[in-house]
Parts: sequence; C-alpha cells; structure tokens
Amino acid sequence: MNPIRFKILIALIFSTASCFAQKNKVLLVPKSKIMKPTLTDNKYYNLRHHLDDTLLFVMSNGFCKNRSIELVPNEFVAVKETGDGSGQQKDPLLNLHGNVLYNFNYRSYIDTPFAQTGMIQHTIQTYINGDVANKYPFKAIFTYRGSNSPYFSNHSDVSIQYRQTDMLEKVKSDLRKDADSLTDKSILVNPALKYKEEQYPISDSLLNRSPRIKRLHEKFDSLYKIYYTERQQLEALQQQAGSHSLVQAAIEEREKEYFKKEMPDDSLADSIKIIKNMWGNAKSGESFKSNDIDDSSLLAKVNNKYPSVDSQEVRLKKVQDSIAILTKEVASAENKILSFQKKLTDSVQTLKQNINQLNSPETITDYVNKNDTTEKNRLTTAQKFLLSVDQIGIGRSWINYSELTVKNVSLNGVNIEMNPGKLYMAGAIGSVNNQFRDFVLNNNTATNQSVKLVRFGVGRKNKNNLILTVYGGHKALLNTTGVGDSSSTQKIVGASLAGTVAVTKNTSVTGEYARSSYSDNYDPSEISKGLFGRVVNFKMRANEAWNIKFQSNYPRTNTKIDGSYTKMGAAFQSFTIYASNVKQDAYLLHVNQLLWKKQLSIDASIRKNDFNSPLTTASYSNTTVFKAIQVSLAIPKYPFISVGYYPTSQLFLGSGNVVYQSWYNTFNTIASYTYKVAKLNMSTNAVYTKFYNNQSDTSFAYFNASTFTLNHSVYLKPFIFQGNLTVTDQQDIHLVTIEPLVTYKYKNILSLTGGITWSRLNAVNTLWGGTAGMSLLIKNIGTIQINYDKVHLPAYNGTLMPVDMGRITFNKVF
Repeated sequence: MNPIRFKILIALIFSTASCFAQKNKVLLVPKSKIMKPTLTDNKYYNLRHHLDDTLLFVMSNGFCKNRSIELVPNEFVAVKETGDGSGQQKDPLLNLHGNVLYNFNYRSYIDTPFAQTGMIQHTIQTYINGDVANKYPFKAIFTYRGSNSPYFSNHSDVSIQYRQTDMLEKVKSDLRKDADSLTDKSILVNPALKYKEEQYPISDSLLNRSPRIKRLHEKFDSLYKIYYTERQQLEALQQQAGSHSLVQAAIEEREKEYFKKEMPDDSLADSIKIIKNMWGNAKSGESFKSNDIDDSSLLAKVNNKYPSVDSQEVRLKKVQDSIAILTKEVASAENKILSFQKKLTDSVQTLKQNINQLNSPETITDYVNKNDTTEKNRLTTAQKFLLSVDQIGIGRSWINYSELTVKNVSLNGVNIEMNPGKLYMAGAIGSVNNQFRDFVLNNNTATNQSVKLVRFGVGRKNKNNLILTVYGGHKALLNTTGVGDSSSTQKIVGASLAGTVAVTKNTSVTGEYARSSYSDNYDPSEISKGLFGRVVNFKMRANEAWNIKFQSNYPRTNTKIDGSYTKMGAAFQSFTIYASNVKQDAYLLHVNQLLWKKQLSIDASIRKNDFNSPLTTASYSNTTVFKAIQVSLAIPKYPFISVGYYPTSQLFLGSGNVVYQSWYNTFNTIASYTYKVAKLNMSTNAVYTKFYNNQSDTSFAYFNASTFTLNHSVYLKPFIFQGNLTVTDQQDIHLVTIEPLVTYKYKNILSLTGGITWSRLNAVNTLWGGTAGMSLLIKNIGTIQINYDKVHLPAYNGTLMPVDMGRITFNKVF
C-alpha cells in the first residue's frame, strides 16, 4: 500500500476512535445538485486526499466532537451542512455588481460657453447594482468631479435609489428561474439515454421543492417506470432469442429429424457402420439415398427424446410476436415520455411569457398567490411593502411630481413616493440645484435653495386619482449665475389639487389647479399676511395657475397623441417655472404615427413658451411657436434614413458674467447603411446639419452654419478601416476636413487606433492633426483607455486654432 494512504488510514482510525460523536457532519451531495463550497474550500476542510480513483478521504475543521471524518466517493462533493439540512448555501446578505470608473480629461482650449486654456477635469464614479438577501434590489452611484476651471464646479454626489420597476423585474426574474426549474435535466433526459446509462427510476430528493415540481417528478417517474419495465422485458426476450437462437434451434432440430430418419434404431456404433457402408457403396455422381432402413422406430425415439420441430417453430413465433408487441409498447411508452416533456417545455415557455407580462404589483401578487411557487420565491412582507413603493431616493435624485409644483428638479436629500392600494403618498426634502447644468455654476457663487413637499391622494397614480400637493422652500427668483447674493433667494409656499381621469383604456386626462405665495414687491399692501395666508387669499388671482393635459394611444392605427395647456399668473411661483412677475401661457401638441408595418415613423409637435430653464432671464416670456418634425424610415436590408427639423438650445455668456440659454431651429438628416461587398462587411453614414441662428443668439463661432459629414468603414478582421470627410460652411468660413483611421482589435483584449487629420480653411490655410488611441483589458484588473486628438477649430478671427485633447479612462467591472 502507498505509504501516504497508509498514514491517512491510520489517522482515520485514531481520529475516529477519539471523535466518535461528531456535531458537524459532512453531507454527500451529487455534483449536479451543488456547486459551492467544494473540497478545495479550506474554510470547511483541513485534510483531504484521494485514496484511489473512486474514494476520497475528508476531515472537516474542528476538534474532537466538532470534527467530521468521512470516506467520500469522488463523484460526490462534500459540503458543510446548513441549518435547514439541505446542504445548500444560503443567499448572502449583500450582492453587489457594477463598475468603478476614473476619467481624466484635458483640453488645451475651450470656448463654449467660457474661454479657458489648459482645462483639466477628473471624474471618479462608482456604479452599484445590488440587492439585499437576493430579494431587495437597489442602485447606488458615488461621484466626485474636480477641475482647475474657475467656472466648472467641484462636487461630490451620492445617490442611492430604489425603484418599483427594479423590484418587479427582480421578482419576475426569480419567477422565471422557478419556471425553468420545472424543466431540470432529471425530467427532460431522453428516456433511451437514461436507460442506456442504467439509471433506475429513482427520484432525486424533492425536499424544499414546490408541490408543482413534486407532481411533475412523480408523473415523469410513473411514465419512466413503465418504459423501464417494458424495456427490461423486451431485452430479456431478445437475450433469450439471441443467446441460443430459436431459429438456429429449429434448424438443428430439422437436421436431427432428417438424420434420425436415415439412421437405424440400433446403437450409435451400428448407426456409424451403416453410414460408412452407405457412403462406401455410393458411386460417384449418385445421390445419397438408403431405401433399406426402417426409420419408424428412430423417428419415435427422436420425437420422444427431442421437442418436435413444430413446437420449436411455435415457440419461435410466440417469442417473435412478443418482441414485436413489446417493441411497439416500448416505443409507445417512450413517445408518452417525449410528449410529456414537450408539453412541459411548451408550458414553461408559455408560463415565462405570462410572467413577462406581469407589469404591476397587483398582477405579480395575484400570480404568486395562485401558483405553486417555491417557498423562497413567495413574497415576503417587506417585498409586498416595497412593491407598493414607487421610488425611494437618498442623496441626489431627480424628482418630477406635477406640472405646477415640482418638475425636473435635482434634489440632494430624501424622497419617497408610494401607492399602497388606493392610497397615494409622497414626500421630499432637501437642497435643490435648479441650475442643473452645474458645470457652469461654481460652488462659490451657488445660491442656497431648498424644497419641502408632501402629497396625499386617493386612487392609482397612473389611473384615476385625486392628489393634493403642498410645497415650500427657498428659491432663486433671478438668474444668479455668478452672483452669490443670498437676497436673490426667497421663501415660497404653494399648494395644488390635481386629478386624473381614465376616459378609456388608452386615453387619460389630467387637470391641475395651483396657488402660491407671492413676493412682497408684487403687492406691498399684503406684507402683513403670512406666506400661507397669501396662498389662500382667493381675492388675489395673479398667484394662481392651472394646467390641463391629455395622452392617448390608438393601437389599431399605431398612433400616439399627447398635449397640454398651461396658464400662470404673474405672481405665481413654484419649482417648475423660473420666470417671475410675468403672466404667461404655454401649450404643446405632440403626435407620433407609425406606418408601413412600423417601418416609417413620423413624430411632430408644436409648442409655445414651453422651455422652462433657470438660465433664461427672469422676465422671460416668449410668443414664438416652435415646430418640430422627425421622419424615420427603417426597412430591413436597406439604408436607415431620418430627417428632422426641431429646436436646439445654446448656452452663452452674457454681460455681468451671466450664462444665458438661447433657442433656435435645426435641420438634420441622417442616412446609415450596413452591407457586404465581396464578403467584406461595410458601413456608410452621412449626416447633414443646418443651424438657423445668428451671431446675436450665441457666442459660439458657428452660427447659421451647415455641416456635412461622411463616414465609411470597412471591417476586415482584425482591422477596421475608416474614412471621414467633413465640410462646414457659414459666413466667412469654409472648412474641409479629411481623416483616415485604422483600428486593430485583438479579441476583446486589445484595441489600437491611429489616424491623421487634414484641414483646409477657406482654400488658404492647411493644417495637420491626428488621433491615437488604445484600449487594453487586463484580466482581474480592468480596462484602460487612452486617447489623444489634435484638431483645429475655427476661432473668432476666422483662423483655425490648434486644440489638444486627451483622455485617460480606467474601468473596472465587478
């Protein structure tokens, strides 16, 4: 015996003698049933050795009564027993997935909306998509951004979010896994293969399985046992017929009968002599024949000594008939199993389709209650509660409650919105950054703004409801970018009552009436009244607003229509609008139409005064009606084409170092096509853009300009060859840029890109630039990307200004 094995066996004997009352046992669990922990996990085992190819010696951690020693077959995996006796590990308390991102940006020069040289910015962001106890999902984002710019703000953000949609998807995912468990390998195994592997119909342990799964296993076992029994009987008959063939036996009996007829009824010696004489007397060419032998007594002896030929043929016929019958019965039993398996897989697919259509807490709860889900997939009390919560936000969140109270506001605080049954509740509190484009707002000049909000109502949020909202806080009533004056903020209070009516299944109408406090300057005679007293002063009409909106969907014609109309008094204030002391109204009408089997999409809208921005002037009121239309055509195997005409915004720096936002129309056309030529994959993209603005609208160098860009790519693994052509035209500027690029890719590990840029301005100035980039995936570390570009941008004096741009990115997925 091998010395190592001998020592282990000695240790086994002594250890077993001294530790005969173990508390922690080692379970023998088939590999197909569990993956972790394995025998390589030192947390559970401190001694293991393969005694031979079929036996493994295992000693668990612990001393004396806490130690377990087993001889484990190699086809089993030893795991530490859990509290429920199942051998399965419990779900961890916290599951975290996501990525960590670091981004370094460098620009040698920027001109929009500020002019700065040598701008550097660092961004560190961690995104987490996790869950608690594998049941309660959440998302978290941690962000830090800093730069050397006097205009760009340095800030840190934390955002932890719960969304009802995430919980719905988590529950649906678990239900889909539960449905998939109905089709495990032990049920879907081919019966012929199962029999070939000599697997006797023994059910696996169904402990902690749902009643539905237990019934399916019992059904499969009952069908397979019939198949197994009949297959055994068939093989027994085939073996009986094959080991000493009945056909051969019948042939042998015929030969015996034939020879017995020719042989005398004497001793074997006499018979041999007669045969010799018969052959000796025979002449050449004569057939063998003896007319001198009386075979009556010999035949009688043969009939008495051997079964008759007829009985052998009858027996053969019976066996053959039995084999034929059993063959059909085995085939029928196999077909029943296959039919059962097909119906099972089809039903599971249907079940998963039904699960995918569960899009509300009510339908999820109803499904779980009506179906035999496993214990772990039944909704806990906490899950049922969280399914009634629409959202919970801690840290940075975007809140959007109603048209006249709080809409599209960046909140740094806490907010919750829930709709248990027919009761609706919501609340939010925290600081507000109305100037949500905070990259143009330095922290030193930011004004302190805050919001407090509570909402109560009845009904369902997305159906019929009636909701009362009360809000308050501090708000900057002026565009104060660059002005750190706390007097520019004012305390406001307001309330609104909103109701939604579902006119039809696909059409709903919402109406809202709101009133707010107003500033002392608006009506000095009301200074003595408190803020809420001004809200309920119904003699004052300038501090009220109302809104009506509708949305409708017509599935038969693939048409969607929505619109709204808003009217606000000059003294009305909320966290939705930013203008003050301006009486205004706004409307919007939007239509989306799908035609030609949904291959042609037409999206059109008209709107007036609907661009609420903190970067507009305080007294902003616009009577301009903006029109927008977007037409897209997507036919398989043909180019994608999109044509649009829509409003676009531009930030610019005005007098007093104040940032403003202007709007103008843009025309845009896109054509894209992916195809093959001589077995080479190619793609071609063309974009044409036209800005309808003038120099007074923006401080940007481009105004009333048109740009045409053409891109062509050839995919020749491991290379990608690209060519870019850009032509820009506007007053005093005609710029042509040509840029060829080559990219090399090695699997998903390495990517190298290089190119040169040729620019020609007004057919006079010619300058060269270039681009270089690398992406490297390092196993267990992350992905590193490095990019450098040298470009030339138009300057105010009509020349090209060289600009160096660099970026370094590190991304780690976990």
